[in-house]
Amino acid sequence: EVKVDALRKATVNDSEKDVELTEGAGVELGKVVSLAENSFVLLPYERSYAMIAAEKDQQTPITPGSVRVSAQVTISYELP
Repeated sequence: EVKVDALRKATVNDSEKDVELTEGAGVELGKVVSLAENSFVLLPYERSYAMIAAEKDQQTPITPGSVRVSAQVTISYELP
């Protein structure tokens, strides 16, 4: 849900900037040709059975804090 909201905001922000730039250049935007999300994937690391067994006896500490979520989109337009 947080990621979807960040993507929505990034798309609106990018669209607004595109309109400002093209108006400043004296051109109009055509239809959207492509829309892409730029993101990354975190891959899990391998753990041995001994490490997993040792972790079962330990409690996971929970530390309050914040998480920063960001999103980047690329929009390509047709210029009439």
